[in-house]
Amino acid sequence: MWKQVWQMACRAEDIPAPGDFVEYVVGDQSFLVVRGDDHTIRAFANACRHRGNTLRTGAGHCGQIRCRYHGWTWALDGRLADIPDRHLTVDVCDDDYHLAEAAVGDVLRGYRSRFSSKGEVFSVRLGPPAGLLQVNP
Repeated sequence: MWKQVWQMACRAEDIPAPGDFVEYVVGDQSFLVVRGDDHTIRAFANACRHRGNTLRTGAGHCGQIRCRYHGWTWALDGRLADIPDRHLTVDVCDDDYHLAEAAVGDVLRGYRSRFSSKGEVFSVRLGPPAGLLQVNP
């Protein structure tokens, strides 16, 4: 549903501090919009890369993104940070388990990006600033 259309997920001021997040749901898809430690706003598919469980719901603050099922943990930039009992997990390359990222555009700055169905990134110049943060799932 509307996978190539920009969606209003939240306003930047809704997540002012590093670790602040908002869950955005469109159709059967859920995304986490998170402000990282570097103050960059990112959006991730709201699903554990290990078993697919929902990572967070609603809005709030977190130091890391942790799955409640097996405890896999990601940094706020989407990098895999920890696997409990890692020695029991065979052949896991951390880079292969980065959270799936969605394009984020800050309309206030006048630019936005979107993914095509092939994962290519396109930048599009917008008109007058609207001040909204949008996510393209």
